[in-house]
Amino acid sequence: MSIFDQHSTGVRAFLRTGRHGANRILWDPPFESALHIEKDSQGRCCGVALQDAEFADIDPRYHTVSDRMFDVEDYVLEILELPSNQLSLPL
Repeated sequence: MSIFDQHSTGVRAFLRTGRHGANRILWDPPFESALHIEKDSQGRCCGVALQDAEFADIDPRYHTVSDRMFDVEDYVLEILELPSNQLSLPL
C-alpha cells in the first residue's frame, strides 16, 4: 500500500527533491506542490507527478525506497508532509 492510495489529484504535499551525487543526495530546498495522482482499476496509486514543478514521474510500485522516499534513476523525491485530513480533488 502506498501513502498516496488515500489521496487523489490536487492534494498538496510538502516535499523535497534531489539528485544523486558522488556519495550523497544533493537536495533542493523543501517546497509545497500539488500532486497529480494516477490510480489503477483497483484504486491503488500507479503514478505520481508534481503539478507545480518539473520532476520525473514516479510509480510507487517500482520506485519506492521507503514509505516516503522514491528513487527514479538519479532523481529522488521525499515526502516531508502529506496531510491525512486534507481534502483532495476527485479524479
